[in-house]
Amino acid sequence: MIEHQEIIKCLSEKECRETLVRILQENPDIIKAKYEHLLDLTKKRIEHFKANQTEKETPILFERISGYEHYAPYFINGDPSGLNDKSKQDADEFIRHMKWEFGDDALIVSADDQARFSYPEYGGQIGSVINYTVAYTQKERYR
Repeated sequence: MIEHQEIIKCLSEKECRETLVRILQENPDIIKAKYEHLLDLTKKRIEHFKANQTEKETPILFERISGYEHYAPYFINGDPSGLNDKSKQDADEFIRHMKWEFGDDALIVSADDQARFSYPEYGGQIGSVINYTVAYTQKERYR
């Protein structure tokens, strides 16, 4: 199976976009186990993201950020059922920070299935985190 790290090792934004599309087409099992049901939604989100770009050609950029593992269903398919009110507020705050860093068009398009014990981006307590792939078009990031 091709690792998500291949996306990050791309030389250009166009190559990254082509690599992500190829990975999703060639490896429909890329998101296994508990994230398996999110694959179709990830493809739809990428297509939606491409369709909503401005008319001029704007490259899609990809970046990886780490966040709590239990946010994945909420970030990928908008399902907050596994989160209590405080966790949902924290997840929303995470998205606000992400959009501030990468721009208003930033969108989480996939989640890794390998959790680790670490700190998430944008603050928080140590816990089970995974890498999320963010797609965005803004060339100048705020960070």
